[in-house]
Amino acid sequence: MGPGMLPQRCTIWRPLPQKDEYNTPLNGEDDYQAVNSYACRLSRKSIQATRGEPDTAIAEVYMLYMPAAANVQAGDLVKVNGAGEYRAGEPYRPNNHHTEVQVEREGSA
Repeated sequence: MGPGMLPQRCTIWRPLPQKDEYNTPLNGEDDYQAVNSYACRLSRKSIQATRGEPDTAIAEVYMLYMPAAANVQAGDLVKVNGAGEYRAGEPYRPNNHHTEVQVEREGSA
């Protein structure tokens, strides 16, 4: 993919499980560590609404395109400059040409 094909920039953040003084994982919030920053392109795939109480949950699903060597894993937090934060799905590398990752942003309406 040429440089014009990936006009945006994103940073991958990997969750680091919180541990207590005995090195036992704690349930709750993870700390995140920045892995790397890459050129990328974000494109909307679909919006799914799930009726719930008291709000309707909205899940926005996008495809994120990055270089083939991008270090991204399922569960990573992806921060796209100017476009928000997303949770990464399993990466896919067709013919090792580039990386495609389905990412999701959740909110309520």
